[in-house]
Amino acid sequence: GIWRKHSARRTGNTSGIHCAILGGDKGERLGVYHEDTMVGFILYDFDDTIPGWSMSRVMIGRQYQGKGYGKQAVVAFLDYFKKKHNADRLYISVSLDNAIARRMYYDLSFEEIKEVAYSFSGRQFREMQMVKTL
Repeated sequence: GIWRKHSARRTGNTSGIHCAILGGDKGERLGVYHEDTMVGFILYDFDDTIPGWSMSRVMIGRQYQGKGYGKQAVVAFLDYFKKKHNADRLYISVSLDNAIARRMYYDLSFEEIKEVAYSFSGRQFREMQMVKTL
């Protein structure tokens, strides 16, 4: 299948949370694991529209939310990303409705840049674009 754990390529370990490279054909996919249990994933790629590196998705399973795994995963990811890429910034867009995620990124030194509105499959989305200087 498309999701394969490559444990030999784990990123740093923060309180039992680590990221592992997953298979796939578009962008880079990292599984977020607590010990041996996959609790979510991170997608990132180079976005030509910014232009710059973008952490396009950080998803933690509903049953694992509220335990600090998302923040620990982003910290582990930032360490991995800095070692792998020679980039001076990392971008992310967060739903305006997701106050918890916006606060988490702010606490991790991401700065709000601008609101972005777009439609996809007939739905309207409003997000805050944020950036972290590395």
